Amino acid sequence: MTNIIITTLGLGFLLCACSPNANINHSANVEEIQMVFTKITPVLLANDLEACVEFWKEFGLEATISVPFQDKLGFVSLQGGSIELMYQSFAFSKATNPVGIEGVNRSVIYLEAKSLDQIVKIAEQFEIVIPDHKTSYGSREIYIRDPAGNLIGFAQQGV
Repeated sequence: MTNIIITTLGLGFLLCACSPNANINHSANVEEIQMVFTKITPVLLANDLEACVEFWKEFGLEATISVPFQDKLGFVSLQGGSIELMYQSFAFSKATNPVGIEGVNRSVIYLEAKSLDQIVKIAEQFEIVIPDHKTSYGSREIYIRDPAGNLIGFAQQGV
């Protein structure tokens, strides 16, 4: 059986390593595990954080924390309701923790919404990778790219 070890590296980085020799208590019940984690926040890497902030403003997120680096943003936290998303610049990441980002390129974020109607209208101004469609598992989805090249999926369940 493969075990998962979760370690934080530097500002906001999360490294998951799978190891067959990891010492994890397999008898821990679900309640114990749920008490360990209180939140998960994706941290995406980008070259132009300012463009990413403008992108997410269209979807109702606002910058709540920002850290400057070399006359630009080096880190930003965006929030809207219970949603939080963080971006860190490649330059800031390389300066503060170069080993932590080795091999990191792009990510996929999947967000659920009550309705996709307004999101689809907003998404038309960005690169649509997978157009608005219904899935075989009962979801309506659309996928677009953020300014950093990450794939952002929006979904409405039960349609």
